[in-house]
Amino acid sequence: VDLAGQVWPSQFVGFGNGAGSDVRIIKRVDIPRMTFSYSLANADGQVILSGEDVKLKDMDFMESNIRRNRTESLSYEKAML
Repeated sequence: VDLAGQVWPSQFVGFGNGAGSDVRIIKRVDIPRMTFSYSLANADGQVILSGEDVKLKDMDFMESNIRRNRTESLSYEKAML
C-alpha cells in the first residue's frame, strides 16, 4: 500500500513539540495506490477466480464525492477500495 501523501512527525510541520501523532500531508500528485494478489474460492475451496500483481489506484481521489472523515485512519485508501 502506497498511502496518499507523506507522513511527518507533528513537530516537523509546526504542530507542537512532538508529543502528538504524526501528520499526513496530502497533495494532488500523491495518489493512493496498491498492488495485491487475490483468489476467490467457492464453498468447496476450489479457486474460481484469481489475480496476481493487480494494480489499483485512485487518480481522482481529491475530486471524489465520497465524504471522508478527515480524522479516520486511511480514509483515502478505504474510499479507493
